[in-house]
Amino acid sequence: MHGQKRDEYKARLKDSATAKKLALKAQQWNALSQTLLKRQHKTQEAPKNVQADAHQILETLHLTEKLLAVNPDPVYLWNFRRELLLNPCLPTTDGSFLEQEQLLTQTALQRNPKAYGAWFHRKWSIRHHLQKSTDNDPDSKSVLQAELGLCGELLMLDERNFHCWNYRRFIVGIMLEKLMTDGQSAMVMDGEWKLEGLLEDKCDVIGAQLTTKSVADEDVALANKAVALEVYQLLKLEWDFTTEKIEQNFSNGSAFHCRSKLLPLLLQLDTGSGDDVRTEYFQGELELIRNAVFTEPDDQTSWWYLRFIISWANPRNKDDCKTEDMELFQSTLYEEWMSIHELVEGEGGKCKWGLLGLHMIASEMCKLGEKGGRYEGENWEKLSKSYLVQLRDLDPDRRSRYDTMME
Repeated sequence: MHGQKRDEYKARLKDSATAKKLALKAQQWNALSQTLLKRQHKTQEAPKNVQADAHQILETLHLTEKLLAVNPDPVYLWNFRRELLLNPCLPTTDGSFLEQEQLLTQTALQRNPKAYGAWFHRKWSIRHHLQKSTDNDPDSKSVLQAELGLCGELLMLDERNFHCWNYRRFIVGIMLEKLMTDGQSAMVMDGEWKLEGLLEDKCDVIGAQLTTKSVADEDVALANKAVALEVYQLLKLEWDFTTEKIEQNFSNGSAFHCRSKLLPLLLQLDTGSGDDVRTEYFQGELELIRNAVFTEPDDQTSWWYLRFIISWANPRNKDDCKTEDMELFQSTLYEEWMSIHELVEGEGGKCKWGLLGLHMIASEMCKLGEKGGRYEGENWEKLSKSYLVQLRDLDPDRRSRYDTMME
């Protein structure tokens, strides 16, 4: 258990009163499980032409609620519940379905915030509810906004819960799909960020999270400027959200990961997209990384993001690499090298991730050659090897790795 020593946990189980309570709970769980299992078999073995009893379905649903409130981890319970909810004999009550499933999943997630089945069921419930509503239903927008708000509250409790981050991306995917289709075609609502017609350069976007029935491909018209602006504003809100979470905790790898997915999208959707805007994003991200590494130099999260940013901003990865872009990139790398060098010196040369950062920049400068005239390539090569020598002494467990990097 997180934050609890194993000895303390075992000692609690040795207490006779606690052991009796746990044994009683286990008996109740087994009894309810057996009852549910019998009902499930009865439902599956019933002839197809025999309609199920609505009252019995409601009783079985209530039974799954009891079991899932105690233990939300068994996926088969969530699967059986969805089968019951899709039963055509189940009486429908407008508005109660989503509220009921939201309350159940909320109770389950309070029990275990990382229960896979509960998060999946919440996605399914949202999609099922929205597919039943009309395209222009104002309630759908409020539902999605409320889910984003809930994600914000949950990430205040555990800012690195990747299940919650993934669910937030799912909700944003539906909101993007609503903007892109504008009610002109059926929505899939699988969580994929569909931005066809907005992006000139192909880049990785968020993939689907729910499986869907195969449908015929439809031509996607180029989105107009108004839709493009709305999409940009939505993604910019997510960008600002990651900034807020990172500034609260620089070791939030989930926020950095989400940011890495948003960056290439925002660059293309920005109305002033161009080399100047790309440079602004590059400089802004380096400033964020500097704040992180100077605050927590031994935390690897921001150092990994630095590697991503340098690779993303490298003009050699563009089809139209210009000489002035290369010179500006080299100049920026040199400034970053001086900043990290200052940090490592301030740590007495004992900053492992700082030395790895210096080695990465020095290796990149070697590839750039002698453009810029600050140092010759030979000097950068010597610096690169010197950092690896220091790392061998500072981190002997990975000595062989550094020896290989020097070859």
